[in-house]
Amino acid sequence: MAGKLAVVVVSVGYHLAPMHRLPAASDDSVVALNWIKSADDVWLRRFDDVSKCFLMGTCAGGNISYHAGLRASNAVDDFVPLKIGGLILHHPLFGGVQKAASELTI
Repeated sequence: MAGKLAVVVVSVGYHLAPMHRLPAASDDSVVALNWIKSADDVWLRRFDDVSKCFLMGTCAGGNISYHAGLRASNAVDDFVPLKIGGLILHHPLFGGVQKAASELTI
């Protein structure tokens, strides 16, 4: 994907439940965003444009991307020059303690 789109892709490793309670995974993603905005890596600075950042995740990663984006949007000034242009949530896992009516029919 990175080669076809000519973009830099960063994969974030995060603490897993149940050993690490939420919001540990979202915290890890925010740490990654801070690393991206402040990384002093010549290669990354040459090929990366932090003013065009998208967060993407599948399933639980979609949920984590959503919450990391939400936290970043509430603290925009803390992430300058990083600008999040959007979220790509691929089958995000959003669930609650009780099932919704539509979930009960499955």
